[in-house]
Amino acid sequence: MFTRFLTTIMTVLVLCGCVLAADSANLAVILQEGNEEYEVALEEFVHQVDNTEIKCSVMTCSDVEKAGELNYAVYDMFVVIGSKAALAVQDNVPRGIPVAYCMVYSPEKVGLTSEPVNFGISLRVSVSDQIGLVRQVLPYSKTMVTFINQTQFSRQDWPLTEWPESPDYMTVIVPDEIRNSERAGHVKRLINTSPDVIWTYPDSNVFHMITMKMVLLESIRRKIPVFGYSENVVKAGALMGVTVESRDQGRQLAEMVRAVIAGEELVERHRNASFKPVFNLAVADIIGVEIPENILSQAKYVYGR
Repeated sequence: MFTRFLTTIMTVLVLCGCVLAADSANLAVILQEGNEEYEVALEEFVHQVDNTEIKCSVMTCSDVEKAGELNYAVYDMFVVIGSKAALAVQDNVPRGIPVAYCMVYSPEKVGLTSEPVNFGISLRVSVSDQIGLVRQVLPYSKTMVTFINQTQFSRQDWPLTEWPESPDYMTVIVPDEIRNSERAGHVKRLINTSPDVIWTYPDSNVFHMITMKMVLLESIRRKIPVFGYSENVVKAGALMGVTVESRDQGRQLAEMVRAVIAGEELVERHRNASFKPVFNLAVADIIGVEIPENILSQAKYVYGR
């Protein structure tokens, strides 16, 4: 299915390229394949730039690897969809040529924020926006707690860069390497802070699958709301969370790319993702929380009806 879609895109773009102005931008669009959501972001991006004076050469990470030495000098901009796509090309991108990105959770970890010309939209949702959503749903809540590993704490890495500096926002520090036999003890320390809300974020070490299961079970038993980092976590037992639309990622990146090509200055070069709330009504019933209807109506997914 994707091969046919990619072939169609390439055919249309080649035809469009014949009528583009001589000074039109030449983009290399690199896709991290194997993920349907990334393909949707690509489809939307191409749809949004297809009728502008932009020529796109769409390829996958595998295409880049098979091509050997890609002629990087012929492109005015590189658009990468997914972290692997960024890693596949960025070391070879000529200095001063921008790399635009989407569907990347930690752009700084893959080097996308180190060059001033780069820009894009990550999969991260602003921590303050997440806390704001919690406050709307749970206005009585005061204290919130999360895990932070030792390295994050020492370097003050994200999410500490956005975590409020207040005694009401607590962190439980865990080792960088956690044995499975130790996870129950860390979860117990988290629960024993007696928070009003537990906040989680996508970190496969800190919030390992085993850790998440323990957190969700204990939180329901103690009737503590959990803010989950994805619709799957909410489906598994968190009260609420957020989801990021891949189509929005592609559309918003296209807007940024068109603005840069038009010579406009981006006010914010590295943006957080827009999101929609997700709720689990079965969990809400168990822990005795009523979600306001005006907020519930904004949800992308609602489980446990």
